[in-house]
Amino acid sequence: MYAEEALLRTRALRAALTHRTDALDGTKPLELMPDGEHVTAAMLADHFEVDAVALRRAVRKHAGELGGCGYRRLQGEELRGFLAVNMPGAMAARRQLGVFTRQAVLVLAMLLRGSEVARRVRQRLLGSVCAQGLLSASAQAEGDPSEQAMFLAIGTPEQIADVLRRGL
Repeated sequence: MYAEEALLRTRALRAALTHRTDALDGTKPLELMPDGEHVTAAMLADHFEVDAVALRRAVRKHAGELGGCGYRRLQGEELRGFLAVNMPGAMAARRQLGVFTRQAVLVLAMLLRGSEVARRVRQRLLGSVCAQGLLSASAQAEGDPSEQAMFLAIGTPEQIADVLRRGL
């Protein structure tokens, strides 16, 4: 529980896990656009079973972090090219469109509090971290809810990133 809270609150910890997009595969299937790489905010609201307003609020609040993981707002010529491939009937109706890669979807799953689907993704991530010996089940169950205790139970984001880079 505390480890999950750490994912929700700590950007450095999320950053250490952004390459683990396989965690998305074990939950609800993620529908991608025809290009096989992107999803829209409307698709994500449906996927995570959250209100579109709540999703937009999370995207706006964490736009910098999501942008570093593949979230983009398409406009102009880039938007027209994207729509021609992915949504041919929507060309005239849109002035801009936010699109997310799987990595950005994973970060969003680590940020959304009100989604059961996102919670299951976080649990899969933490399960893989636990399996790698970075988080003991007892540390997760017993810990002090303070942020310092969460880091002691999990390890520092740098330690997690180092272990994950080595593929242990």
